[in-house]
Amino acid sequence: MPAFRSRTLHWRRNLDQLARRGGTLEVAIAPASDLADESAPVADGPVPADFVWRLRIASIDEREIELELPEMLNRPVPVPDGATIVAAIVVGPNRWMFRSRVVATAGSMTIAARPATFRIAMPEKVARTRRRHLRVDSASLALPLVRLWPLLDLASVRPAQRALALAAEAIGRGERLVDRTWEDDAVRPTLGPEFGATLMNIGGGGAGVRVEAFDAASVTAHRHFWMEIDLRPESALPLCVTARIAHTHLESTGATYAGVAFDFTADAEHARLVSRQVIGAIAARQRRQDPELRRAA
Repeated sequence: MPAFRSRTLHWRRNLDQLARRGGTLEVAIAPASDLADESAPVADGPVPADFVWRLRIASIDEREIELELPEMLNRPVPVPDGATIVAAIVVGPNRWMFRSRVVATAGSMTIAARPATFRIAMPEKVARTRRRHLRVDSASLALPLVRLWPLLDLASVRPAQRALALAAEAIGRGERLVDRTWEDDAVRPTLGPEFGATLMNIGGGGAGVRVEAFDAASVTAHRHFWMEIDLRPESALPLCVTARIAHTHLESTGATYAGVAFDFTADAEHARLVSRQVIGAIAARQRRQDPELRRAA
């Protein structure tokens, strides 16, 4: 049997091994475009970004996979029953992707202080893809593009974070965001040259980004960065946060994978805004999936 076919057929064995070792699945809310009627018109404007979470496998059986509920800065991210998700089993350089559906969500269990969990249906088949591509069948996830700047003065982010908080309050009042005041010279953090990256996954208090080879030197030369993620069309306000390099890994392509931790040393209140933005973006993606919620909106 060819090696490719053998690895594809043995995905369930790899899933069982991951579960026994307390491993994770990569999970994202499926894009609404995957589920839409092909005859429906295609909406103009920015493509919503897909947040990928690494979620620990709590248990598996023949019909379901139980996963820990995603969190953002100690706030659980709701995953409603019936939501369609895209998931990936990742073992070394191998990735098996599949679609599934949330079948049940459980609350926190106080006896053993066990985190809240949710269950998805066990897939009947998977598709093997290259590790750097999040694609299943004919659809693929749109990983967020990230703008990064070396942060030369950690305290200099305070004016920008205050400007972001004021902009969020204005949006909450129904006002239109016109000026990007956090980018004005008077409030802009003290930054080095900009470079780009791709947001590979996001976690409870940090993220994983991939920086291409021609920008990799910028990651190793600095410890703190100012990160900006475009959240349009879900939000006119981008997600901006200080990121601290936790670890790096050189990939075979020459790109660098960097694990970063969000750093709120300069302003602890900014953590609330970041968690609200991420949870709001996930909720908007879920609403796009549900035709009844879209009609109600």
